[in-house]
Amino acid sequence: MDEKQKKVKKLSKEYERLTAENIFLKERHERLTAENIRLLQELEALKDEIKELEENSC
Repeated sequence: MDEKQKKVKKLSKEYERLTAENIFLKERHERLTAENIRLLQELEALKDEIKELEENSC
């Protein structure tokens, strides 16, 4: 195998690795975004509950 073929093979492997890593990171981003939305909704519900409790305690 000449140098050009070796370089192409090496770069192809690196491309495949980076593509797989990119897919993994995109999926992780989607999971974290969903988790963040869920936590924000939970936080909002807790804030509403606190406000209601404060209003009822007066």
